[in-house]
Amino acid sequence: MYPFNPNKPTLYTSKICPFAHRVVTCLAETGVDYETSYIDLNNKPEWYPLVNPASKVPAMRLPNGEILVESLIIAEYLCDLYPKFGLMPESPLDRYKVRIFIDYFGSNLLSSPYVLLRNGDNEDKHAKLEEIVKNLLELNRRLVECSPEGPFFLGERFTLADIATFPFIERLYMATKMFGLSIDNIPGLERFYQWTDAVRNRPSYKSTVASYDELVTAYQKYLPK
Repeated sequence: MYPFNPNKPTLYTSKICPFAHRVVTCLAETGVDYETSYIDLNNKPEWYPLVNPASKVPAMRLPNGEILVESLIIAEYLCDLYPKFGLMPESPLDRYKVRIFIDYFGSNLLSSPYVLLRNGDNEDKHAKLEEIVKNLLELNRRLVECSPEGPFFLGERFTLADIATFPFIERLYMATKMFGLSIDNIPGLERFYQWTDAVRNRPSYKSTVASYDELVTAYQKYLPK
């Protein structure tokens, strides 16, 4: 059997996992009381496939015994379960905007930290960074298009658009710093920098994000041997 709390949700998570951080941030925003079971991603417990046969985090066991998997779907479940917090907007059009932003990000930027980690020690790193910056410029354009004033994707409203995407930007900053690269002070990314500052200062994010040193230690495994 696997450990769980029968009286409240149990979240199986890892602090260094950006996918898990999506759910942790949603839970922090809603103030839900839950049990945390930390999973060592390099040495997963023998019982963990009983929770999630794919052996991925996060997973969340509900008090009724149902187990939810896949970070974005769990996050949407929490948004729908606690609509008063506005993590998914009420307007169908705004919900569409949130989803299309997440979709663009997933197709174009989600893997960018890992691309740099695999190429950081070779001559391709500057070319890879140029490609990433092009995608960041498009991200900036989309942020401006949705809300020129900001600071979040939907202006003053902190939503799943921010929660589902920014953990990977955090790791992009980590990867650039590790290899002496930078995405700072690039013309055309002003709205992106505003967004970055706003999310990093959001209490639900700031109180749960892994430190730079924690991330560097964990992501060494992605470096070329």
